[in-house]
Amino acid sequence: MRLVVLCLGGASAFGLLALPCLAQPAPDPAVSASDPAAATPVVALHDPAPAIAPLTLRARARYTADRAFSPENFALGIFTSGIQTWRDRPEAWGRDWEGFAQRFGMRMSRSFLSNGIEFGVGAAIGTDPRYRRLGRGSVGSRVKYALGGSFYHYDAQGRRVPALSRFAGIAGSNIIVNHWMPPGDDRKQDILRRCGQQVAWHIGWNVFREFLPDIKRKLGR
Repeated sequence: MRLVVLCLGGASAFGLLALPCLAQPAPDPAVSASDPAAATPVVALHDPAPAIAPLTLRARARYTADRAFSPENFALGIFTSGIQTWRDRPEAWGRDWEGFAQRFGMRMSRSFLSNGIEFGVGAAIGTDPRYRRLGRGSVGSRVKYALGGSFYHYDAQGRRVPALSRFAGIAGSNIIVNHWMPPGDDRKQDILRRCGQQVAWHIGWNVFREFLPDIKRKLGR
């Protein structure tokens, strides 16, 4: 029951943060047309990746909601919970369906909390967490670029800055859910292990996104 409350609480907390942003009206095209500065794209400085449009508060909320409630996030939760159930980690939850449900609830709670914290911190300091695909160069250079993209975000001028909001979300969510972990899996080293797993997931996902369009193109899609 506590896991259900935590999962729903994390989702509700994010919803309370995001809904006011989603409710904001879209920019007036007439204003953009009359203001050349508003229509000028951001030029990324010291960055080989293409520049993209600025991230408004409303767009940030939609981006965060898309990540938190995406089919990929739920699929990953099912996959990782299945692996943990098969390995019987934590052992206190067992290898039955109830144990699987506990692991899945904990994983999704952590994900909602992580995304919510990253949203709040990112909005406060004004950084852009979106991955900017390189899409050119050698395989090695693109892998290196994708790996690095897991550790930095972009400021309002398009410059790379440390991904403080991401790591605040990872650390904060793991510290919070650790209070609901069973004895033996609630130690400091367990928090660090779970934080490392989330960082590894971000790295793998960035590499996947970097090369996915190329894979689709080769497959004729």
